[in-house]
Amino acid sequence: MSYFRLDPDFTDEEAGIEAQWRHFQWLGAETAKTPPVIEAEAIAADPRAVMGRLWEKIGLGPCDHAFSWPCDTVPEDWGQVAGWHRTAVASAGIRPPAAENGAEVDARFAALAAEHPRLKDVLDHHRPFYERLKAQALTAECPAPR
Repeated sequence: MSYFRLDPDFTDEEAGIEAQWRHFQWLGAETAKTPPVIEAEAIAADPRAVMGRLWEKIGLGPCDHAFSWPCDTVPEDWGQVAGWHRTAVASAGIRPPAAENGAEVDARFAALAAEHPRLKDVLDHHRPFYERLKAQALTAECPAPR
């Protein structure tokens, strides 16, 4: 919904979930290894554990300084979308996500999709690719898929 608010005419390609799945498949075929997948929500909920799993999977050691940064610098290429990244720009570290009521989120999406039916089509198209990627996601508790 947030990208729709930024660009109501976004394309399936810009939504990008199918492209992420295709990229995942290509990387796996090229390397003969399952590429790591991480979910933003998992990182936000337990950044050290999830990133630790990622670093372990790709052969890196712990990197404690990656969990905080100065909040007075903005990457140059964020200028055009600074409003969308406002929270990230103002932060100095990764915080747990705000609790959201799933039913309320679903209701907000349904109301928006009632006004813009294409949103439901985009969701229906990308959901299978999202579910496939989600099934491969690293978590803090379990080993990475091989």
